[in-house]
Amino acid sequence: MTSMQQVATGAWVALAWIAGPALLLAFAVGLGVSLLQAVTQVQESSLSFAPKLAALLVLFALAGGALFHGLTDYAATLYRSLPQLIAHG
Repeated sequence: MTSMQQVATGAWVALAWIAGPALLLAFAVGLGVSLLQAVTQVQESSLSFAPKLAALLVLFALAGGALFHGLTDYAATLYRSLPQLIAHG
């Protein structure tokens, strides 16, 4: 694997590390709200948005530091590997 492929793979892993938990949480909360709306037959459009927003705010308040740490680790690794990437093109 070339160095640029490793950089691209690392970028995708960092993206999955940051966006994955938020997407999974939003999916789970959305599914729960949809089931609740189906059972109660309440079809209010804002009802699906507010719980997702609240859950994501709680997620970032509790785990935002860990997610940001993963991003900064990737950025630091990328910054340290710049001379090698430039030399090998």
